[in-house]
Amino acid sequence: MMPGANNEVLLIITKSGKIHDMNIHQQKNGTWTATVIFDVNGILKYETITKTKRDSAFRSACEFVRKNIDEFAYVHSL
Repeated sequence: MMPGANNEVLLIITKSGKIHDMNIHQQKNGTWTATVIFDVNGILKYETITKTKRDSAFRSACEFVRKNIDEFAYVHSL
């Protein structure tokens, strides 16, 4: 992420090749929110994680992906 930027979009690529999204952005109150957008059997779902630091939000979102979507998924910056 570029210095001073407060938004980032990432791709989550599963072992089977499915692609999902992760958005990380800073709220007006200074907290960071990571939202994982994914589908389960064709139904769109999301998980939102809010932390005080960007890295904590990112790590927690990655843990969610590995535990709930695919433990072998890769997260790539666009």
